[in-house]
Amino acid sequence: MKQLFNLPKLSFIVTSYNYADYVEECIKSILKQTYSNIEIIVVDDHSRDKSVEIIRNIIKNNKTETKIKLIQHKSNKGQLASIIDGILAANGEFISCIDSDDKLMPEYAITHISTHLCKPCALSVCELAEIDAKSTLLSVNSPNIPYIKPDKIIDYIKVKYENLQKECLVKELTLKNSFFGGWWWAPTSCGVFRKSSILPLLSFENMENWRTSPDKLIFNFLHLIGGSVKIYEPMVLYRRHGKNAGACNSILGNKRYNSDKARKKYIKNQINLYKDILEFFKKNKTSLCELYSKKNYNKMLVEIYTSIPKLLLYKLTH
Repeated sequence: MKQLFNLPKLSFIVTSYNYADYVEECIKSILKQTYSNIEIIVVDDHSRDKSVEIIRNIIKNNKTETKIKLIQHKSNKGQLASIIDGILAANGEFISCIDSDDKLMPEYAITHISTHLCKPCALSVCELAEIDAKSTLLSVNSPNIPYIKPDKIIDYIKVKYENLQKECLVKELTLKNSFFGGWWWAPTSCGVFRKSSILPLLSFENMENWRTSPDKLIFNFLHLIGGSVKIYEPMVLYRRHGKNAGACNSILGNKRYNSDKARKKYIKNQINLYKDILEFFKKNKTSLCELYSKKNYNKMLVEIYTSIPKLLLYKLTH
């Protein structure tokens, strides 16, 4: 009997830059996903180490059915540019951007896809465990994630189709409690989003402000236009090494910062978010109104402006 429907494709975009020591582990963890309808697009941002050589060898020796594509930048453009180039090349209905020093648990893809199919949203995120440079487990619950209580709006997601079976605890994050401009998620590698939701942002031009930490811009945009869901399960192994070897305390709502430099970086990042997103909305008013309606466009602008006092109040009370 012919199957009634096909399951959606998930495109993994691996952003690579000078992580030759870790990129092979990252890609192999994606190849071991229990969800089969995936592809991998590696975007190397002009690495100066052996990253490209390693990636090419993985592609050459790949014996799985998963297709792996390499995109090479001729100059260093930053992570947001790498993500956008990856999205433009992606064939999947869903996208997940993975840092090339992180690793995924085998059920990462099936957990996120199950969640999206039962709780339609623009973005789903999961929790993190942490490992060190040698992949030794440091923590099952990463301190890099702001704690959001699994209270009233909790569901158990149960999906049972052919080759798609998963149960997990999730919570819908709303703009009322998780407002624009905050940080309610884990870093880049934790998220899966609908490609259709991110398409308007592909015309974003100010790449320089988002050479690093583009997840702040991307996740807030997705949450603004389509909401997000948090999965209470650690499905990513977030690697601590080099400059990020110490625990990160600069998350929203936490009054402890690693240093003055970290505080200044956070403030600059926050200012850039509001400035750049408002500029983007004003410049693309016509197309955004056509896409979301003028009424919804105005609602989103109001949310951006009114979120600033909400953010200040939140930081004073947490």
